[in-house]
Amino acid sequence: MSGWQRKVQSLGQVVTFYLGDALCGINVAGVQEVTRTLEVTPIPLAPAYVAGIFNLRGHLVTVIHLAVKIGMSSTSGPVPDKCIILNNGSERIGVLVDELREVLAVDHNFLEPAPHSLCEKHGASFSYVLKAEDELIGILDIDEVLKVE
Repeated sequence: MSGWQRKVQSLGQVVTFYLGDALCGINVAGVQEVTRTLEVTPIPLAPAYVAGIFNLRGHLVTVIHLAVKIGMSSTSGPVPDKCIILNNGSERIGVLVDELREVLAVDHNFLEPAPHSLCEKHGASFSYVLKAEDELIGILDIDEVLKVE
């Protein structure tokens, strides 16, 4: 079994959402919850993709603009208020998305490696493309996305 096939086997369900017009998904295994952002406190001198931090039931959550982090948009324009809270080791990370869709079970027969053109434009952010009915869903490698530059 190849490395790609082993990674695919671990992908059971994905939470889907829009970043602009792009339909994306991430493995639901790392998702703690979905919420609207509360009062986000900006962090001075943070990278442009960091929106700030907020307190979620006594835990600090770092909030990032996911589309900005992967190079799909800039920080201008309205700030999304839908936030997917991820457990990233000992830290909680909130990723801002434009619109939430649904949680889908992954049929591995409809999953393919992300094309090189997509990976070149957005780095190693996308690992797969899921063909679902009449649409394509770019599956993000959230561990790769959250790596600090």
